[in-house]
Amino acid sequence: MKRSNLLSVTPNPNPNNGDSGYKIGGITVEFPYKPYGSQLAFMGRVISTLDRAKQQGHSHALLESPTGTGKTLSLLCSALAWQKNYASKAATGTALSDADPLIHGGGFIPEPGDSRSSEKYVKGTSARAQRKIIRPTIYYATRTHSQISQVIREYRKTSYRVPMAILASRRHYCTNKNVCSSDNIDEECKLLLNDDGRGCPEFKNAQKLRNHSSFQKGGCYEAHDIEDLVKVGRSAKGCSYFAAQTMAAEADLVFCPYSYVINPVIRRGMDIDIKGSILILDEAHNIEDIARDAGSFDVEKEILVALEADLEHLSRDHSIGETYQPLHQIIRGIINWIEDWFNNLSEDSKKFGDCTCWTGDKALKELQESYISQQNFPILKELASKAIKAAADAESSDDCLSGISALTLEGLFSSLTFLLASNGQNASDYQLALQFKKNTGDKWVVSLSLWCLNPGVIFKEIADIVSSVILTSGTLSPMGSFASELGVQFETCLESPHVIDVKSQLWAGVVSKSPGNQQLNASYKTCGRPFMDALGETLEEMFKVIPGGVLIFFPSYKLLNMVKTRWNDTKKWDKLNDQKILFVEPRGKEDKLETVLKSYYGSVHGNNTLSSKKIKKGQKRVVNQLSTEPFKNQEGAAFLAVFRGKVSEGIDFSDDHARAVIVVGIPFPNINDIQVIKKKNYNDSYRKSKNLLSGSEWYCHQAFRALNQAAGRCIRHRLDYGAIILIDERFNDDRNLAHISRWIRKSIKRYDTFDTSLKDLKTFFSGKVSIQQEECKKLMPTVLQKCNRDQIDWKITELCTKNISDNQNYDLPAKGLACDNVFAPSSISQYTYDAKLSCSQQRCSNRYLASSNESSDQCLLPEVKDTLETIDSNSTTIQVSMQFKGEEPTPVISSIINSSETFDEGTLTLLAVTPERKESTCISNSEQGTCFSVNSHQNKQKKMNGMDTHNIASMCCIDSHSCFLDLQNHQRNKACFNDPSSEFEHSKFLYTSQSDKKIPICCKICINPLGLSEDNYLVICSLASSSKVYLNYILEYGPMSNCSPETLSLTKCTDIPVFIADRTSINQKLFKSIVDNVTQQHGIWSELDGCVFNVIFCPFCIDNNNITYLGVHILATDELNACYLNKVMINNP
Repeated sequence: MKRSNLLSVTPNPNPNNGDSGYKIGGITVEFPYKPYGSQLAFMGRVISTLDRAKQQGHSHALLESPTGTGKTLSLLCSALAWQKNYASKAATGTALSDADPLIHGGGFIPEPGDSRSSEKYVKGTSARAQRKIIRPTIYYATRTHSQISQVIREYRKTSYRVPMAILASRRHYCTNKNVCSSDNIDEECKLLLNDDGRGCPEFKNAQKLRNHSSFQKGGCYEAHDIEDLVKVGRSAKGCSYFAAQTMAAEADLVFCPYSYVINPVIRRGMDIDIKGSILILDEAHNIEDIARDAGSFDVEKEILVALEADLEHLSRDHSIGETYQPLHQIIRGIINWIEDWFNNLSEDSKKFGDCTCWTGDKALKELQESYISQQNFPILKELASKAIKAAADAESSDDCLSGISALTLEGLFSSLTFLLASNGQNASDYQLALQFKKNTGDKWVVSLSLWCLNPGVIFKEIADIVSSVILTSGTLSPMGSFASELGVQFETCLESPHVIDVKSQLWAGVVSKSPGNQQLNASYKTCGRPFMDALGETLEEMFKVIPGGVLIFFPSYKLLNMVKTRWNDTKKWDKLNDQKILFVEPRGKEDKLETVLKSYYGSVHGNNTLSSKKIKKGQKRVVNQLSTEPFKNQEGAAFLAVFRGKVSEGIDFSDDHARAVIVVGIPFPNINDIQVIKKKNYNDSYRKSKNLLSGSEWYCHQAFRALNQAAGRCIRHRLDYGAIILIDERFNDDRNLAHISRWIRKSIKRYDTFDTSLKDLKTFFSGKVSIQQEECKKLMPTVLQKCNRDQIDWKITELCTKNISDNQNYDLPAKGLACDNVFAPSSISQYTYDAKLSCSQQRCSNRYLASSNESSDQCLLPEVKDTLETIDSNSTTIQVSMQFKGEEPTPVISSIINSSETFDEGTLTLLAVTPERKESTCISNSEQGTCFSVNSHQNKQKKMNGMDTHNIASMCCIDSHSCFLDLQNHQRNKACFNDPSSEFEHSKFLYTSQSDKKIPICCKICINPLGLSEDNYLVICSLASSSKVYLNYILEYGPMSNCSPETLSLTKCTDIPVFIADRTSINQKLFKSIVDNVTQQHGIWSELDGCVFNVIFCPFCIDNNNITYLGVHILATDELNACYLNKVMINNP
């Protein structure tokens, strides 16, 4: 017998895959970066769990990995690698032969079973079920749609491409202009579909959209987001909502919110089949609450009355009456039962309101008063299913329930199904409740509720259906409650460490006293005015030492509003606002939050004059009121939010967006909430029989899981740093600290005085000003190794930079301006950087032209002659001319020009970053890195004039593995749209995603990378040639000139080499930077280009009073240029 380790990691032996493949658990996992040790362990646990699931039938995992450790990327790569491996083995009949030996006791491989039984099973199943057996579907669920967008962004970084789909609501997907703006979009949609006269033209084209070439293998939206499907849906006039559902039925990877797989009502309504699938629940720290909510039901009496009216109307139709008449009788019985209880309320209950609850046998007895019993429920359920199915049939013209009535009926019968299952055994897990209370208009509001107190009732059914459930989050701790609450055995558990150095990158401390030495305690009994005043003083002092943005979390909206009111009354709000601009988390729809977040981000970077100033008493308070001018001493901003709110999870507050997270108090659930009371009593009653946590333990876990989630907003990636400040004396108790995430807990300090804690906090931040830039320089050699693995070979030529004002017809602002400003460094060690040098002292810039292997048969490449070794140290200019070999153009160095007299003193040029002179300055291929310079506008203009598109395309080739950018590529681009008019001459843009490379691109002025830190500062981009009119206009007149249609029409167009990157792969600060009198507020529409452009500048240079132009961001397009929406074009000289 042979043995093997559970987790073995070896380099991929296949040289064709480079170093991107890692053998983990016997499976090759392609990973876009060199993985951390924690990522390897994480992927190993995912693969072993899935292997065990296929051997045993089911296997589930709890995997915690702190935010910033690459959890999402690890999940996707490992799960997709396992799926690919299993599908290939299933196709050859060996899917179960390579078993993990440690899955079975003793580490021995089990004897292979008889394959004939599985063959019979496959033959007897449908095509869809058979496909799921061979290739199990992966359902990746998150809490919100915005989190799905973040996951899609990670998916695009991987090399895996499988049929995929994203499930979302009509609110997100509807493309019908007459319906999508409706408040009740679901009801409007169903009414339109049932209207024989009008109908919905988009619905009729749903299948056309589903088969659109852009979503097929190799299409530009093969890995798409919700916005991509909507965009193409509008172009093709098809329904994105129904197209997504049909795509999901055949997809190998489906993204959706939790409710689509957890809630049985939604699952049935959208025909989601999760049998035998792999279910990944990301950010699953709230899964217990979500499962309870999925099994619960709440409805007001008025909604039941409307349902009863619908059923009564339908029961009068003789053709369908037999279906609806029994249901009408049941709903009428429930209403009568509610009214009887209301009429018998005591005077005190009518005065103060009342809530009456039943559980177990008592609940079953009350239901019988409404004619619902275990005997007749199966018949009623069948009738309800028929009625719900009729309402969901979009193509049926028969009378049916309205949308709201159908949802009400389905929700009621879904909860009753769980309650009455197994001969009523789950009745003790439910509370049947009637609530009577008066609203603000002194009118009675009566509601019926079925509260599920045991999430295991819902979750265990799901765990038994799917092959494997993987719960993962940055903050699953404390983990003790998951197995008992969900009723599922998790065979794999993992608490990964953080990838940061917590000693140097994290400050965590308990602040229990204010500057006035008052004890700080945010509990319900002690959070009065003295506490609020002391808290205000504490925050004011902390704001003085914390840079950037600060997130402050309160236990409830009630306390947040009380604090805000108190601070306004005492003028403390204005004092705090003088230090940092204050923002408050809004309650309500997400669009309100997005507006406030945008202002907060801008204020953090000093680009916003929004503040929340005090207004006169009696007026409605607007949090982000526009002020006439920014406060002089303000540095950054502060965001006041609540635990369990939208800000506390799913939003990325990296770097300066959250240099500190301040936790005010402990977010225990409302002890007076009736559901909290019932849940605590339930856990106490069944603690031993069902192996549950006690009521107090469950209550404590709820609080600290919310706290840990909010604290995780602070450090978001490997190079990030920040402080987590716990304001409450109760954190001095070791029993409370024991529930905090382990990676934070070990760093928490406790202080005797406030002054001591403030001094320590100030010391921490004072040494972190340049941490990311220094770490970036340390990281760059690793980045370059990655680029070398991709076989990108860049050869060097140097071009002088001309004074930008020579041919410009606009005045320079007070700030410095640079235009030749971006490069991809070949090696950090080759450059010297003196921060004292100003732009006017620099004399030259490097320019790097891409070349590729000479054996490439697609294009001829730039050739750098060895005459470089004869160049004098003062010679920094090389002219490039075109020499032709056959029909292909080859740019070669033709002459050397000494540039010592080229510049006048004061000329605005680039930072000198030429290679250090050595004994031999000839640079070999092995020493060259992936280096570009971008935006030498004048030189580019001279070189481009007289060249045709074919010649320019040759020069823009990346390497021998890149696609040759000529007109032949255009045929491939047309796959994005079926419209035959989508021709090259309309788009004026050569672009191919197949030439995408991951390279580091930096600003030459400030040496700051333009990529994302979580991507190791690599930018996924392509080299292309663009003849966009607006780009040519900028080169001729500058980025700060006033553009008009007339000047655009007179602009002479040439082909300009550019880098093309998606907005999501670029540092988002580029799109938030504001330059006085330069940045357009709404973009520039160029009808000749079919695009709306916005000029982008280096945000890091702006902070240092320089304006460095980088390129343009395409904000919007016409139909012919739709595939370029949200692309960034960075000029490449």
